[in-house]
Amino acid sequence: DFACTPRLSSAGEGRSEMEKILIDAGPSPKSLHRVTDALFCLQWYAYRHVAKLPFATARPLIRGALFHQGMAQLGARTWARQNGRDPEGYYEPLVGVDLLAERERPRWGVHVDTERGAAKDAITAYQGAFQTERDRILHVEHVFEFVVKGPRTGRTWTYTQKPDVVMQDSYTGEIYIPDWKTFSGHYKEDTLTGYGMDMQFLAFQWWGPRVFGKQFGGARVHLVGLTEPRVYKKVPVPASPNLVSRFPEIIEDAELTLERLEGRDPFHYPPAANERTCVGRYGPCPAVQTCAWGRSVGPVDPALINFRTEGL
Repeated sequence: DFACTPRLSSAGEGRSEMEKILIDAGPSPKSLHRVTDALFCLQWYAYRHVAKLPFATARPLIRGALFHQGMAQLGARTWARQNGRDPEGYYEPLVGVDLLAERERPRWGVHVDTERGAAKDAITAYQGAFQTERDRILHVEHVFEFVVKGPRTGRTWTYTQKPDVVMQDSYTGEIYIPDWKTFSGHYKEDTLTGYGMDMQFLAFQWWGPRVFGKQFGGARVHLVGLTEPRVYKKVPVPASPNLVSRFPEIIEDAELTLERLEGRDPFHYPPAANERTCVGRYGPCPAVQTCAWGRSVGPVDPALINFRTEGL
């Protein structure tokens, strides 16, 4: 059942603002972030999870968090309507964005208002394009727990994931896991290929059949454009059967590597030292100056780095 149903009132019952629910659209309690950070760069993992340096959040990630909050509220209200419940038990999407923005303002700083506006515009445009949702929403930000057994050692590790939503196709009955993704400008198809290789989607496709059985219809990406002309696409994540089958092996290798490095100075974990890792599609890694100059340089706001990307 939906996680918040005990707090929903019956349809038509009035409630005060204080009684409304703000969906928790943040990370799950035992998420894969540790592993994905380690696979991305062991030095980045150590800065974040061992030294716990307070790096600034990149602006696209702020925008994404605000957008996901609004879409979580929209999903919860849609779920309520589809199940004869009171959608007013949940804050409206744009109100949810505002509440999260104010809560995180001390951490996100000066960028929060600009990114809040972009997120709200995208949500409003999406609602206009899709007045009704054909497929049934089964879960919104529901925590799924799964156990992974290493194929070599037999050891087990427990993780959780919170899909944005879990939906059921109203025609085929297939249950699928979509993830909201925003983009600016022209959408590149190779970005979708990258999602098929990403641990988030590999995990969905690994535990999905174990939870939903033969009804599981895979993972999808729901793309929402941030700029005009806005583009909306609902597309399947490209198949990666080899990596999905190797998911337990990937987990095992990452966890054993982290165990081997336990006790090491967090400023001396192995760095990726690779231009494609150190400078990604969101710009320079927040730790680029710390890696370049050592522990004397603390966390730096990536927006303040004078990073030249144009040619001469």
